[in-house]
Amino acid sequence: MNKTKHEYTITNSCTCTGENDEYIDDCYGCWNDVLVMFNDDTKHLLDITNGDFFIDGLPLWNRNVAGNFTVKNTDDLLRAITIKGDWTLRYSVDSDTLYCCLSHHDVPTGRSFTVKPVHIPEWELAS
Repeated sequence: MNKTKHEYTITNSCTCTGENDEYIDDCYGCWNDVLVMFNDDTKHLLDITNGDFFIDGLPLWNRNVAGNFTVKNTDDLLRAITIKGDWTLRYSVDSDTLYCCLSHHDVPTGRSFTVKPVHIPEWELAS
């Protein structure tokens, strides 16, 4: 399993910069970079399950949510743990746990939550 690398910060807002390191109006693919990085960091979590995960504490506007969900790939995983709107996600991966802190318009300072694969016995994965 992977060891904790370090905390990453990603956002669904454009972070493309020009020559002066200032944000620019035109986006040149920074979202694709975000997806590649998140995929690299979390792909092993999909390898140890059939896509079933348990989330504990997803911060929504008026409460935290917990429950199971199923995804097909890491892009789906990212959509499942964020909101439809602008957000910033700080995360790290330690073994089989994704530790997250999500900030958005209803939770501007962010709140923490965890995501864990629902483990499938090896004999079920082989069939």
